[in-house]
Amino acid sequence: MGLAAGCRANMENFDFDVKVVVDSYKLTIVSGNGTLKEYPQSSNSVDGGLREALKKVKKGERVFIEDIMVTMPDRSKRKLNPITLKVV
Repeated sequence: MGLAAGCRANMENFDFDVKVVVDSYKLTIVSGNGTLKEYPQSSNSVDGGLREALKKVKKGERVFIEDIMVTMPDRSKRKLNPITLKVV
């Protein structure tokens, strides 16, 4: 499985192309035994610790991407809704 180099936000259903920049986010991995491990990121990148943790995620575990802060084209800041993923 290949890992992404970072986190990005795509704005859909607009009449024009809207480019936003992810400023920060928190990724939480819930292991099979229910243990939570949080990885706050202060940019759109995936740092070494998070990259290694993502390589170890197993089938059935859940990944939450929360506290997603973006900069809009008008330079305003917005918090996006969280995303929940289940590894299959």
